[in-house]
Amino acid sequence: MARTSKLHSTNIGPYPAHRIQTHLPAASHIAPSAECCILSIPRSIEFYDLPPELRIRIFRFLEEDELRRCLGVCRQWRNDASDGSLWGVIDLKRYTRPVSEQYVKCLVKRAGTFLHTANFRNCNPPLHLLPSITHLSLVGCHSVTSYTLSDFLSVRNTVLQTLNLSSLQCIGTVHLLLIGLNFPGLQDLDVGCCPGVDDKGLVSVVRGCKQLRRFRSPGCINVGDEGVQALMGLATLTHLNISHCSNVTNLARSGRSMLTHLQLSTLQRLALQNFYHLPRSITHLVLSSSPHLTDIELDAISRLPLSHLDLDSCGLISDRTAHYLCAHQTKDTLSYLSLASTSVTAAGICTILRYCSNMQHLDVTSTAANDSVLKLLGYLHAKTGSGEFKLRCVEVVDCVGITKEAVLRARACGVVVKSFWNGEGTRAGSGQQSPGERQAGEQRRRVSSGAISRRRVCVIL
Repeated sequence: MARTSKLHSTNIGPYPAHRIQTHLPAASHIAPSAECCILSIPRSIEFYDLPPELRIRIFRFLEEDELRRCLGVCRQWRNDASDGSLWGVIDLKRYTRPVSEQYVKCLVKRAGTFLHTANFRNCNPPLHLLPSITHLSLVGCHSVTSYTLSDFLSVRNTVLQTLNLSSLQCIGTVHLLLIGLNFPGLQDLDVGCCPGVDDKGLVSVVRGCKQLRRFRSPGCINVGDEGVQALMGLATLTHLNISHCSNVTNLARSGRSMLTHLQLSTLQRLALQNFYHLPRSITHLVLSSSPHLTDIELDAISRLPLSHLDLDSCGLISDRTAHYLCAHQTKDTLSYLSLASTSVTAAGICTILRYCSNMQHLDVTSTAANDSVLKLLGYLHAKTGSGEFKLRCVEVVDCVGITKEAVLRARACGVVVKSFWNGEGTRAGSGQQSPGERQAGEQRRRVSSGAISRRRVCVIL
């Protein structure tokens, strides 16, 4: 039987001596020369008796808003919850109420050098207290001045990887020059909707940021061919968004490009040869809201190994595009296709469904699609089997040729059909019935209440 003895003379660690017991096993279970002393902590130990390192480790399981509540419990909890290692991430996007500048400054000071990710949405952040930040977002920080931003960008930071300056009106060529000089490790840069961004600044960024992988500048009207060609020539770039850059007319060809995601929405001045010279590594291409785009450009695009193609609101796209997509390499790789608000007919849509075997999401909103498209889904589902049928979602919203019966039959095949009709015969999204069903329902209610006779209902219906 084990013997138990209490220690009264000395304390062990942060635990009082009278709270610790040593359990000595019987001599028959151990060798005579072995020395064994096993300490066990009783269940009555309190949270305050734990060492500070362990208490802080427990606080790490809490979210940011929960940590803020712990600051007001007591003095000891405030000291533990204020440890900088707990505030490595500050995301003001989670706050539902406006945050004062003084409160943000206290958060940054509390984090100190542990702060690595910060999203100072819609506030005035203390940029001078961020010497070693890794991910920084200043979206909506309109109170940031040009001088404050220049001071921050003038300090060299080799660990900064993500910088989001979207919608900052103070951004100019000087700031892009500083980014290229002092942030060599930058991998993700967003300067969308910044009117001061131009070609000279983009060339400086490309020269200094050799590890840049993602770049977004949608809505920068001063960006032209020189800046875009410098970006296309960057060997490490994989994501490029130059939508709404109306001055772009020519894209450079680069054989060593690693570009996989390209967004060219509303670029109305691109020449035809640009689509033949796109990098072969592109898998995601967005050309939405391009009314000048015709089937000839799609003949060149269909030769790429695309998995995502967005042609929303390209009114000149017709059934010839469907045949091009099914005749070249794209038919084996395409999984997402948007033909919303185009001139493609139901025959062209059925051609795509037959030959694009990897299609998973098809958007034909506001097109001439009719019930034959949904009937083909049932035929393909029965032919290939539920295990090999890959199509998961079809959007036929605002297609006048689609009926409720066809939608319900297609949903029976396991396909998510987004339309005006939901499973109960009401219009999806609005929560209202169609005009005919609304009138019939009203007549039934009036008949049940005795307001009108059943013979009159038959005449009306």
